Amino acid sequence: MISVLYVLYDDECGFCCACARWLIAQPKRVNVECAPRSHLPDHDPFPGLRSRPGQLTVVDDHGGVYEGDSAWLMAM
Repeated sequence: MISVLYVLYDDECGFCCACARWLIAQPKRVNVECAPRSHLPDHDPFPGLRSRPGQLTVVDDHGGVYEGDSAWLMAM
């Protein structure tokens, strides 16, 4: 069972930032951690996912990676 979703978003995109703020404010069944791509730590816990500007990416705590429409569905 998934217990955490990590939502990586483009913090240079106003729409992405607004969506992240909205998502954080919503009631959730699992923990959601929103992280702007440009502020990921140097020891990037999501290697290879930092360089995808304008792309919403969701990573679950089992290592599943979702992008595009699949990411939106997972986040909702």
